[in-house]
Amino acid sequence: MAISTLGYAILTLLARASLSGYAIAREMRKPHSFFFGHAQYSQIYPELTRLEQAHLVTSRIIDQQGKPDKKEYTLTPLGMQMLQQWVVAPTQITEVRSEFLIKAHSLWLADSEQALAQFHVQLQQHLAILAQYEADLTAIEQRYGIDIARLQTPPFGDYVTVQMGVSYERAYIEWLRRVIALLEQRAPQ
Repeated sequence: MAISTLGYAILTLLARASLSGYAIAREMRKPHSFFFGHAQYSQIYPELTRLEQAHLVTSRIIDQQGKPDKKEYTLTPLGMQMLQQWVVAPTQITEVRSEFLIKAHSLWLADSEQALAQFHVQLQQHLAILAQYEADLTAIEQRYGIDIARLQTPPFGDYVTVQMGVSYERAYIEWLRRVIALLEQRAPQ
């Protein structure tokens, strides 16, 4: 069975804990989970069905008082085996698409003042994201100290991915500031 990237993303979450489809979507939306993208319930539930049909996950119904029953998914040994093989398999470079970068590519067509306003909005948003990532990174470093490199648990994966998030946001902020400086030179005085 060919497993999609979303399927593997789900398996990585289930390797940490049994979760409902709702909880999987919630985990993917957490700030430090930026690399998952924004999967919708309409994508997650069919993928869970495919993973269950392939015997990579199992599910059980959990009775809830005063709420509808929920279905919780658990990684099977076969699912863990597939995930462990996938984690170390070669990865192709992924094409990145960004609506904002496409707009920047045609920035020469824009009114400088209007473009400048959009770049300032982006800068504030990315500064807020960076602050959250740096707080997450600091919390992990304070909790585990120099032992982080020896961890054989999920916090090690959290640490290395949040490091990437911090690096990405710092580079993106630097680029935004350079473009803002250029746009300020273009704006009418």
